Amino acid sequence: MAKPGSPNLAVTQAVTTNKLILVACPALLQELSDVAHRERFRRWFSLEDAQRLVDALALIAEMHPDPLTVPSVCADPDDDYLFALADAADTRVIVSGDRKVQAVNMLGIDVRSPRVVADEMNKLLAIRHPWGQE
Repeated sequence: MAKPGSPNLAVTQAVTTNKLILVACPALLQELSDVAHRERFRRWFSLEDAQRLVDALALIAEMHPDPLTVPSVCADPDDDYLFALADAADTRVIVSGDRKVQAVNMLGIDVRSPRVVADEMNKLLAIRHPWGQE
């Protein structure tokens, strides 16, 4: 169960109330699956939970095909497709905890950390933190 004020809860509530639309493509879901199945994440969730997360995202996300044309904008070329996906889907925000993705300054696309997005969603949804107002 997600803690009140956590990024997971804020994003889940924002998606289920249609205040946030998740955009994905097969490459993004595969990357998420590959990362979530790494051994170092077992202390937080099981392999079954990891697969359930990927399956749930595939169901609720607005799915787009993998981008065919990918600009070279990120220090990690494996993440360039995220910006092509955002552009193709007319999405203006990428949520990523990856510092190399966050460092990209691409006109029209804002990269925000999960924590920043969670705080924005909590304010939008008027969710009170258990310790009161910030």
